[in-house]
Amino acid sequence: MKKLFFLLIIMLSFGAVAQGNSQNKKKENKTEKKEKEEKEKEEKEEKEEKEKGDKDKGKKDKDKEEKDDEDDDEEKKDKKDKEKKGNGNAYGQNKGDLSGQEFGQKRAEDAKKAAEEKRNQAKARVEELEKEAEEKEEKIDLASQKIEKEKSEGKITLEEYEIKKEKVEKARTLLEELENKISEEKVKIENLEKVIKED
Repeated sequence: MKKLFFLLIIMLSFGAVAQGNSQNKKKENKTEKKEKEEKEKEEKEEKEEKEKGDKDKGKKDKDKEEKDDEDDDEEKKDKKDKEKKGNGNAYGQNKGDLSGQEFGQKRAEDAKKAAEEKRNQAKARVEELEKEAEEKEEKIDLASQKIEKEKSEGKITLEEYEIKKEKVEKARTLLEELENKISEEKVKIENLEKVIKED
């Protein structure tokens, strides 16, 4: 019984202490809220006073602001111009031990080598396309001759003849597109050869 009584006293004392702390916290919160409200009121009053003073100055301040804006615009333009000057390709920044002339010559040689490589690839591509075009042209000629022969012998009807003839015409348009690609590749080759020959 004495033990139970002792435990009850301890529990009640902790409860009282905890309640007292929460009341102190509530008081602190209330004082903080009051202080915040007072600060907000003071700030509002200051803003209102400034606005009243600004109305009196109105025209003078507008003139000053316009001049400041013009000055700021000019400064921004100057900064942009300076930034643009520094935005180059920076090819000569990391040239190592080479002088400017040596570096330029090396870059020119590299460009020529790259152009030669592209030219060789383009030539190989043109050769492939020309072979392909020749094969397709032969097939188209054979197909058209076969169609005409079958029509004259009466092996196919007029409808079948028209269908086959349309297919041959489609193949011819594809062949023309292929020939256009070939001519474009030849132009590229000529341009690359000009680049290679320049010294």
